[in-house]
Amino acid sequence: MSEGLPARAAAQAVLSDVLRKRRPLDVALEATRALPPRDAGFARAIASETLRRFGQIESLVRDFVPKAPPPHKAGPTLEILFAGACELLFLDVPAHAAVDAANRLAQADNKARHFKPLINAVLRRVSREGKERAAAQDAAILNTPDWLWLRWSDVYGEKTTRAIAEAHLAPPPVDIVLKNAGSVAPAGERLFGNVLRLSEAGRIDELPGFASGDWWVQDAAATLPALLLRDIAGQSVIDLCAAPGGKTLQLAARGGRVTAVEIDPARAERIRENLSRTKLDAEILVADARD
Repeated sequence: MSEGLPARAAAQAVLSDVLRKRRPLDVALEATRALPPRDAGFARAIASETLRRFGQIESLVRDFVPKAPPPHKAGPTLEILFAGACELLFLDVPAHAAVDAANRLAQADNKARHFKPLINAVLRRVSREGKERAAAQDAAILNTPDWLWLRWSDVYGEKTTRAIAEAHLAPPPVDIVLKNAGSVAPAGERLFGNVLRLSEAGRIDELPGFASGDWWVQDAAATLPALLLRDIAGQSVIDLCAAPGGKTLQLAARGGRVTAVEIDPARAERIRENLSRTKLDAEILVADARD
């Protein structure tokens, strides 16, 4: 397969999982772990940015394709279009590379190949007109679901709602939690306690202290519930809906006897891998917390 195509094919599959099968993005991205590091990073970038900017991308593509091809006939045609538009508009991929790769992906699919002329024409138009059109869009509104915008507006007001929506358009920072005070860690800003915000992320599994289990990735805000608990050393603690597992690791590092309950087997396996890497102990139950 030509250079860059494995990453793009993986990104297309992730988008199909999220948009058609309604799988969580972090679960869908698990499939990219089988790729070489460079391809895995590119696939994640395409899929994540396409979804982050989905409202803008979909609106623009719909302008160029008023009547979308039916999914049962077109296969992943729309996913190829959305990802290709994302590359052109937000990832600064050269037009010839993005358009050629999209055509190759379409040719490789028994259904999408029949829509190859459409894909080619639309993406070439995006390469010519897309950035100017995107600059004129109301990105904050387009990339926020209507129901969420209305709920935020009722609670926070229009000005704060727009500020929140605009903040969501920026790639999120990477926060990590140190297992203990003496843990090896990459460069970053200490936010509070054992929580650092990395200066540069890059390949997470290549950063100092990752392989030795000195830390794990966890959003700073997600660490707060566990920090509010009293001394839990030796106490039994249940972490319901435990994936991706940050709180399980936090609680185990503080000496709790943790039972992590997660309904999705693949996500439960990821928790198990992180426990093994960090040399922490917890019982994992693959079950529905409602049962």
